[in-house]
Amino acid sequence: MHKLTLSLLFSIAFFVLAPDFVAAQNDDEAKKERRGLLAQIGLGIAYPQYPSWVESELTYLDSIPGVDRTKLSLDLELGFPIEWNLYIMAGIIGSADRITGPGGWMQINLYLYALGLRGYLGGLYAEALAGSSSAVIDTSWGSYASSTSSFGYGGTLGYDFFPKHRGVSLSLEARYNVFNIEGTAVGDFMFLLNLLYK
Repeated sequence: MHKLTLSLLFSIAFFVLAPDFVAAQNDDEAKKERRGLLAQIGLGIAYPQYPSWVESELTYLDSIPGVDRTKLSLDLELGFPIEWNLYIMAGIIGSADRITGPGGWMQINLYLYALGLRGYLGGLYAEALAGSSSAVIDTSWGSYASSTSSFGYGGTLGYDFFPKHRGVSLSLEARYNVFNIEGTAVGDFMFLLNLLYK
């Protein structure tokens, strides 16, 4: 009778505790899914916010027949996990603003070389970065100029479509960066589609 009672108690304990044990294992597995190195490359559109006199000149050039303006954004990032939902990020984020016409092209590039943190909440994530920013002006006729490096920073809100999966994933991001160009703050909105491997 004593053995039967013990067997019954162990059986009851198993059925009561097993779901919690399995759930805990699943939760641990879900957390482990987030612990790989993260690599990201993204491409999108950019909306740089230059000083008014610069933007007015670029807008005027864009209004000339036969002249086109293209604004793109790009990001390259690596993430190193420190918690199951938190990464240290290192990356290069940039935008290119090109004016193309019959006489050639002129392009303004903005760069941010930065370190920061990215935190996940399900598929949603937020990121803050800070580092060195600079600008480059290049042309098809050989004229070239670059700014000195200065402090820059940025913030990101994104959505990872496959947050719990290791391997290839996709995400959408909205970024806002501030580049300090020769003492003038230049903002830049970016909307990107990213390819991730984690």
